[in-house]
Amino acid sequence: MPLQLPPQSPSQPISDLWDGFSFWFATIGVVLTFVGGAASIMARRWVRRLARDKEAIVAAGTARTQVEIENATREESEADWWDSFTYWFTTVGVGLAFVGGVASIRARHWARVVASDKEAIVAETQARTNVQIESAKRAAAEANDRAAEANAREAELVKEIEDDKLEQVRIKESLAPRNIDDQGKKNLEAALRRFPNQNVSVAFESFSPETARLASQIAAVLVAAHWNVLYGKAMPFAEDKAIPGLTGIFVRSGVVTDPGKALVDALKRAELTVTGPTAFEYLKGHGDYIFVFVGPKSLSLK
Repeated sequence: MPLQLPPQSPSQPISDLWDGFSFWFATIGVVLTFVGGAASIMARRWVRRLARDKEAIVAAGTARTQVEIENATREESEADWWDSFTYWFTTVGVGLAFVGGVASIRARHWARVVASDKEAIVAETQARTNVQIESAKRAAAEANDRAAEANAREAELVKEIEDDKLEQVRIKESLAPRNIDDQGKKNLEAALRRFPNQNVSVAFESFSPETARLASQIAAVLVAAHWNVLYGKAMPFAEDKAIPGLTGIFVRSGVVTDPGKALVDALKRAELTVTGPTAFEYLKGHGDYIFVFVGPKSLSLK
């Protein structure tokens, strides 16, 4: 920020005027003194010469003595007048030189005082300017800090909003009913056709419409793959036999067989959560019979 100099003090031009005036006043006085002094010297020489001439005329005693004495007296009077005039001329010059010198000394002292005051004003102005600059820098730094905090808070809010959106999507997906689309059904059927005439039963939680729908889709694919589905469809699992907290799809059999493994792999490829195949003591007497149970969907599961 450039320094703004204060306006010129009213005393400055007056001081400069007096300084110039006293300089010329003293100069004129010196000149008058010199001229008056020179003229006074010449006038006194003139007076002495006339006095000598008058004395010589008186001593000569000629017939023209009276006339010459009168002429010499008149010239002597004129010389005295010029002597007096040059005396006062010189005196006035000395007075002017003295007054001008004193005035010059005072004017220069005044100029130094004014210059000192001006320097003090400039220094004070510079100090105030420096304070204002530092204050502006601090204000700018504080504004930058506030802007940085605002930007950080804005970034946090944006992240929170994005996280909320992702959470809503996740909740929506968690709450969405499980489903096997047409392509998934075709892939599942193709994977299970290698094991025709496999005995299987499909059960589901009787109090959940979502489990009933998914179990019906699985049973329909198994029938299309030529598996022997008990009763030809999914059946509700007795409510009094439901296992609390049991979620997802479970595949069990008396012994673990390749058809059971193929069924689990195919259901997983259909993006379903499946547990098994596991051997179940209750089904050991039924050989390779496979039991598929469709439990409710967990919010943490697909």
